[in-house]
Amino acid sequence: MSHLNLNWLADNLNKNPVIFDIGCADMYDTVKIKQKLPGGTYYAFECSNVWRAKNLKTAEEHHIKYFHKAMSDTEGVLTFYPSEMLDGTEWPWSGSICKPGPKLRNPRWTWGNNYIVESITLNTFCNTHHIHPDFIHIDVQGAEHKVFAALNHSLRPSIVWVEISEFHMYETGTTYEHFLKLMTSLGYQEKFKDNCDALYVLNQFQVTEYNSVK
Repeated sequence: MSHLNLNWLADNLNKNPVIFDIGCADMYDTVKIKQKLPGGTYYAFECSNVWRAKNLKTAEEHHIKYFHKAMSDTEGVLTFYPSEMLDGTEWPWSGSICKPGPKLRNPRWTWGNNYIVESITLNTFCNTHHIHPDFIHIDVQGAEHKVFAALNHSLRPSIVWVEISEFHMYETGTTYEHFLKLMTSLGYQEKFKDNCDALYVLNQFQVTEYNSVK
């Protein structure tokens, strides 16, 4: 979750927000956000099999709706590239539906066998469940552009916190500059950016000035 200021988030969302955590890994961030905004309804998405059993248990304990799926711009199935080791240590955090690029093909990284995962779009999910997210926290290792490229304007969340540092690490066909252009075209303003993440707010949604957590 990096420097996301949860106090700021709580001050600028309603007391019962709908919150999506896309690419939730072990759901650490999902739980942390829920502790700060306990009145929200939470949907967490992750397709890496390494987290499935743990997440099902965590979701039940914390009353979070968990979906073991990839979020993307396509429906059906996709290939998932799981990360395994980094510098000799287990590292399941960098798996992606985007193929690892040359910068990740070096002796420091070890990748597991690819496997097929289910994929869904934000549009289909929201329409199927008759919901509209107020806030999206997303970290999908370079696939962020795919997720938002297919988003209907009517389903845009008011606030988005997104990892923007990994596009170059995978064969995404995009860059941070491309992602910024996409978000601008969707009606967002970038309110904060550091080396890892960026905060986007819909133009018509009024928020207080953002202060990062140091």
